[in-house]
Amino acid sequence: MDWAPHAALSRAWQEKSLAFAAGINRMVERGEGEVPEDTRAGLAAAVLAVVREANAAGDWRGLRARFAPAHEPFLEKIEADSIPILDAVWLDAATIAARVGGDDVVLFTTGGESSLLPNVAAVARSFDRRHLAFWGRKGVEIRASLAGPVLRTLPPPPNTSAPIEGLHLLPDGDAALLVRADGVFFSSGAGVRRIFPDEAGARFDMIHAAVSPDGRLFAVGWQDSQHVVMGRGGDVVARFGPVHSSYPRHAGFTADGAFAYFNSCHFYNGVTVGLPVERLAGLALEPYDKDERLGVVDGQCSVYCSADVGGRIALGDAGGYVRCFERDGTFAWQHFCGSSVGGNDLAPDGKHLAVSTHAGYLQVLALDRAEADPFQIGTATHHEILRFIRWRGDKILRW
Repeated sequence: MDWAPHAALSRAWQEKSLAFAAGINRMVERGEGEVPEDTRAGLAAAVLAVVREANAAGDWRGLRARFAPAHEPFLEKIEADSIPILDAVWLDAATIAARVGGDDVVLFTTGGESSLLPNVAAVARSFDRRHLAFWGRKGVEIRASLAGPVLRTLPPPPNTSAPIEGLHLLPDGDAALLVRADGVFFSSGAGVRRIFPDEAGARFDMIHAAVSPDGRLFAVGWQDSQHVVMGRGGDVVARFGPVHSSYPRHAGFTADGAFAYFNSCHFYNGVTVGLPVERLAGLALEPYDKDERLGVVDGQCSVYCSADVGGRIALGDAGGYVRCFERDGTFAWQHFCGSSVGGNDLAPDGKHLAVSTHAGYLQVLALDRAEADPFQIGTATHHEILRFIRWRGDKILRW
């Protein structure tokens, strides 16, 4: 691609992008001040045209070298045409699966390629990375790899129009939790059964689930429930909260299986509490009852997703940040990704993080580089190395 005609636009865009990121980072570091003016909106249409030209020419790497990716200048376009990308699952060292628009699963590669995974509505990977699950019309197919043979098929819940909210695979690949808006279902070779909530319903807002790495515990909840932890047989191990906020929104376990955490939210704010898994048994509290066993991990985020990053808890929040904490609540870093985070997952090499957002982005971050990226808003030294964009009117773009 001939970049000479775009040299002046590139210089203007880069200068304004550097100034805006530096201004935001200074404000955050000081904890005060006004949000700096973003002066790039007038360039957005011209830059988007260059993005499309570079994609047609297959030169997204040249694009990235000359035009820093951005979120704010494209807000009008995002509000009108973005297609949310939910979940993000590394299937192997170079392939990420994500739900696009709630209906399609798309495969994205670190080489910049993307393709539809036909007849699949959700994908999951077991904690030990030995099995993958693909939820389709006939059930959940279990494979050892993306191209591997089907090892077994788990039955689906009764067919309804309720949208899929998540899929969680147990470590041996012999069972899975299937989360739809009408309930959480346990599926195995013995059949499928509802495990939460007890009553059937048309829709349970904010319904969510998580599986411990050893597959023995399930954490579940929805907007009007408490946080509930149960065993594989359906026995309730713990029931508590919400503690500091209004509505249960998310739950998770660290990769070593030693720590569990639970988020409740109120609009765009929220609180995440956590405790060692060994202290869950017998925890029975009424809503808003506090307990010394429940420590605050974070007091800010409404959490949509999470990942274990080096033993720390990386929370994907409604405000467009991935914020990372130690288990005791010590802040580690934050990285701005744009709009509400739909999914995040650590790569098998432990050095890359995939983050999907409701703005229609899937971003690949190289973690812990030697120094910060001056174009990036955040406190970490992570560098975004690839961004996919799904907006109406365009094929999937690379940047």
